[in-house]
Amino acid sequence: MGNPIGSDDPATKGPVPFCLDLASQGTGAQTRLAQLRDAITALAGSGYIGLEEVFKTHLLPLGFPTPGQQNAIADHLKRHWFDPTSKEAYFDPKEKTTEKYAKGVIDAIEKSLAGKPDPVQLNTWWVVDNPQVKLLTLSEADDSGATVSGSVTLLILTPRPRDDGKGVTRVLGRAQAYVTDEAKDGSIVTRRLPNAQMPDTP
Repeated sequence: MGNPIGSDDPATKGPVPFCLDLASQGTGAQTRLAQLRDAITALAGSGYIGLEEVFKTHLLPLGFPTPGQQNAIADHLKRHWFDPTSKEAYFDPKEKTTEKYAKGVIDAIEKSLAGKPDPVQLNTWWVVDNPQVKLLTLSEADDSGATVSGSVTLLILTPRPRDDGKGVTRVLGRAQAYVTDEAKDGSIVTRRLPNAQMPDTP
């Protein structure tokens, strides 16, 4: 999630998806994910107000090393995603975007932590052109409930937000995304969505 997606692009991996993926990888993943889950859960009584601050504390330092970067992204998240009173909000307040997002992330974390013996890596994407805000978690589990898939996919499904004039979010990290659709000349083509050079902006 971040700035609007390019006008021809259906999906991207913005700062929060990028950092969620990082949180689930390598040494300390179980502790990082459990702490993030607990911090989000602690916001439940307030309707998850302050979700962007939890992300700033527990997620953003993994991919964005400077306080300036972290503060800019957190401010963007509050104004465009998590403050239903903001005049710059991307989505209708009736969507309850903050609660959906918080609970969707918790669910994905739980599925990751259900991997044995280690958490299963998260693979998170923001996908637009959906009629409503929804978070969709995809995984495979055995009869005991343990996650056995190679990854847990979290899709942040939203309507396409308007362009706020601050550029577009590109695919961050080593992730790759391709789309097969109709070109302007009517032919069906597969193209790769553009990657960002470095994760240095919201």
